[in-house]
Amino acid sequence: MQSVRARPPGTGRAGASVTAHPPGHRTSTHLWSSTTLPGTPLLPSVPHQQIANGIAQVYKDLYGRGPQKIVATILPDTVFVTLEEVNTPGQNKLLEVGEIRLLDTVHSRLQRSIETDLVAVVEQVLDRKVRSYVPGYNGRDNTATDAFLLEPKTT
Repeated sequence: MQSVRARPPGTGRAGASVTAHPPGHRTSTHLWSSTTLPGTPLLPSVPHQQIANGIAQVYKDLYGRGPQKIVATILPDTVFVTLEEVNTPGQNKLLEVGEIRLLDTVHSRLQRSIETDLVAVVEQVLDRKVRSYVPGYNGRDNTATDAFLLEPKTT
């Protein structure tokens, strides 16, 4: 496997790495910057990268910050997105004082409140309808998931 950096080391948080996987495996790590520094190679814009970037932006618009890591995997009729380090400082404070149930409830409701926006990202990128959105959240582990079940392709 080969790793490609979006920015040279030491140029800020935007330098998330993207790993090349075997053929047929489609996944992407969100790159925090939509701009490229001079002399830095452009990475191809592929559907899983577009989905990861779009989903991260929806979360950033809601929380004021996006996840620190996001990976989108596209399967034949499913898109699965994992997000790490999603908790805000306020959510971490709730966790510190033992309010895990409240934290889970609030995050789950917020996730449902952006369902339309998240579904729109996937539908726009893949030009396919999402038939079901299945969110998930684990406050203790500071992770979330977004699963999208797609309508079958019409031939």
